Amino acid sequence: MDSRYLEWGKAIDKTALLLLPPEGIVARCLFGEARGETLDDKQRVGCVIRNRVHWHLKGAGREGWGRVVLKPYQFSWTMDSDPNLPKVLNPLKYELEGVWDVCCRVAEAIVSGASADTTQGSDHYYDSSMDKRPPPWVADAGMVSTVRSERFRFFRSARVKEWV
Repeated sequence: MDSRYLEWGKAIDKTALLLLPPEGIVARCLFGEARGETLDDKQRVGCVIRNRVHWHLKGAGREGWGRVVLKPYQFSWTMDSDPNLPKVLNPLKYELEGVWDVCCRVAEAIVSGASADTTQGSDHYYDSSMDKRPPPWVADAGMVSTVRSERFRFFRSARVKEWV
């Protein structure tokens, strides 16, 4: 495994998340949100993060990645009550190195821009387990359904025209 990935995967406390490089915080977010999902779904979740950074924090530079990921109520694993938070804070303790390696590789491609947007500009998504009771933001007249996978439903805010 790449030594950077080992560094990004070291056990930390929640306050240290903002100190990670963009690739490290994105890898942790992918680990918390999609570690057991397909490579395509990891890629799509990464695209949502990147789209939020580019749209919502234009000009924020590299620190924008951490601000987007850690903004309250954006990603469930960031909440203190979420059972995934301890796993994200110490990913190599909870999963095989290969799972972490894939999250890191996808994160690098997302942050560098090497991977195409496979979500049609989505900046929101939810887990398909919520299909019977979707999150309230789905009913917003400004949300456009974009991509569906077996596990996730993706949406774009209507105000995000430049991603179309």
